[in-house]
Amino acid sequence: MTLKLISTLIVFILLIVYFTFLNPSDVEVYFTQHFSMKMPIVVFMLGSILVGVVCTALATGFQQFRLSLRRYGQQRVVKKQEKLHRKWEELFQKAINEITSGQRAKGIALLEKILNQAPEHFEALAHLGDQLREEGDPERAVTMHQRAIKLDPDNLPVRFALAKDYAALGNVEKEIATLKEIRGRNPNSLPTLRRLRDAFLKAGNPDQAYQMQKAIMPLIHDARELAEEQELFSQITYSKGYQLYQEKKIEPAIVELKRALRENNRCLPAYLMLGQLYLENSNPKTAIKYWKDGFELTQSPLFLLRLQNLHEDMDKLHDSYKLYQEAISDASNDAQRELLSMLYAHHLLQHEEKDTAMDVLNNIENPSLSTQMYRIRILLDRNDYAQVDEIMHATHNRLTTAIEQYVCTACHHTGDTWHAFCPQCHAWNTMRLQAEISI
Repeated sequence: MTLKLISTLIVFILLIVYFTFLNPSDVEVYFTQHFSMKMPIVVFMLGSILVGVVCTALATGFQQFRLSLRRYGQQRVVKKQEKLHRKWEELFQKAINEITSGQRAKGIALLEKILNQAPEHFEALAHLGDQLREEGDPERAVTMHQRAIKLDPDNLPVRFALAKDYAALGNVEKEIATLKEIRGRNPNSLPTLRRLRDAFLKAGNPDQAYQMQKAIMPLIHDARELAEEQELFSQITYSKGYQLYQEKKIEPAIVELKRALRENNRCLPAYLMLGQLYLENSNPKTAIKYWKDGFELTQSPLFLLRLQNLHEDMDKLHDSYKLYQEAISDASNDAQRELLSMLYAHHLLQHEEKDTAMDVLNNIENPSLSTQMYRIRILLDRNDYAQVDEIMHATHNRLTTAIEQYVCTACHHTGDTWHAFCPQCHAWNTMRLQAEISI
């Protein structure tokens, strides 16, 4: 009993005693019509209080008893639920362990067992959807992930998983719609923008892919990653231009292709396509300019072949010869120089310039087996068997030396002993016979 209650009771008793002192007469209390009892008023009032206290105590005790029974029932339900939850969590962990160890079928069976008992087990729904998609059942995966999203609409990983399900089904429209919902919750999410871009490319919608890539670029800070994204940006822009070209919209196509070059000035397909467009529009001068610029920036022989054909059509063979000579002179390495020399020699042979072609091939230092075979072919046409024997002998000596040498395909280190790990760069299993590489 609290001090406040005791104090209140003492005050109340004092008031009764005071009231009784002022009213000393007895009071008659009727229990029935014929039975009554006289008692001092103080006794009556104290008795009334006592009866009230007893009744209140009984009522309170009964209420407490009811509450205790209810709490007991609730605790039993809670304990039962906790026991079930522990059981489901144990099953879930076991399922994850099975999947991790490669026993996917057992893991899926355990997840389905959990959902049979607890249809709203979020983690089981999410993981089962992922595993069903991996097992080649994206339709059921969609169902599982949709149920999970209803339980937790703000869970982005599950929404991403649903987008993957639609991708596996080949339903690009729903994949895009799902990714758009995700982007609506976080407009600057880099993974979402990339997935949307790829989905638009898959759907053949370069316009939307371009918009996504445009949003991606400001979010990239790593220099190497930025270069890769710029390369992709030019690819997307090129695709947009090519689509316009197929729709016979030449001028808009040229605009997009030039934009691709602004995004990446080494975009080889854009240079080739622009040259082709200008050539089709009877503007060979501009076509030549773009193909020359393309070769200067990319060093791809494709441009020389295009220019060669154009010069042949224009009856300007010496212009193409001059291009090859300049390209060979400016080649950045021996391999590039040899390839260009081979192309030039082939071009010369097509126009019966055998002596000049032979001179070009003879100027190649340390020629490859392919070059040697080409030289032999020209010498046979000229019936120069002595020089054929000389080349065959030199080639044989080089092959004999190469057979005894090993070269690393990663760093090009050479040596006369094979190693599992390259002695120079430590790359695994990259040592090959030099003859094998040359051939």
